[in-house]
This record gives sequence, structure tokens and C-alpha cells, in this order.
Amino acid sequence: MVDRVRLVQRLTMAATLLAVFAGAWLAFWPGFYQVETQAPGEGDVTLGTASLIAVEGWGILPLLVFPLFLTFLAYLGAHNLEARGGRPARVMVYGAAMILGAFCLLGLASIGLFYLPSALALAIAAFRFPRRDRAAP
Repeated sequence: MVDRVRLVQRLTMAATLLAVFAGAWLAFWPGFYQVETQAPGEGDVTLGTASLIAVEGWGILPLLVFPLFLTFLAYLGAHNLEARGGRPARVMVYGAAMILGAFCLLGLASIGLFYLPSALALAIAAFRFPRRDRAAP
């Protein structure tokens, strides 16, 4: 059972790191192309790139941080498993996996695809979560 606990802890840590990388990539990578043209006849066309924050503003940051928050809660739940174990830790990991999965599906056409590896790592952690043996009556 100790091996499964360590596996869940490592998977939730990996999910958190993947969410950090995805959020930083989306926030700061210049993935949007901007084209500026001058008046007709002048012929000047300026091409440039911009990051998601430059295009959408700082208001997009909570949407980028939300998956990081979910994966960090699962990470805390996995470490709570070793300390106390039980149902609260399981609920945290399962809940975070389901909510992040729904987030990825809803935002699949935009930013959800970037958080899909993190959601998959959380889903694997949820399914590999150690189960407590119930005592026979």
C-alpha cells in the first residue's frame, strides 16, 4: 500500500507541475499573431506576436490559475493520505480530477487542451488511489 501512496503523491505532483507549465506557457508565450496595416496605397504591413495576457488582459489570469489550484488541492490531499488517510483525501483527489476533466472538456477548443496532460495525471492518480480494506463483521 505504501507504493500506491507514493505513486499517487508523485502523480499529483506531476499534475501540479504540468498545470504550472501549461499556465505559464499560455500566459507568456507569444502565441497570437497581430497584423497591422496602414491606409490603402501606403503598403506598410506590420506583423507581430503577443501573449495571451497582452491580448486578453490580466483578467484571464484567474482562469489560468484555476487548474493549478485544483491540482494543488489534489497534491495536498495525497500528502494528507500519508498523514491521516481516509475519505477526505480520496474526495479531494477524485473531486479535483473530475472538475479538471470537466474544465478541459469545456475549454477544449481554447485552453482546455493545454491542461489535458495534467487532467490525465490526476485521473490516473484517482484510479490508483489506495483502498482501505474493510474489516469483516
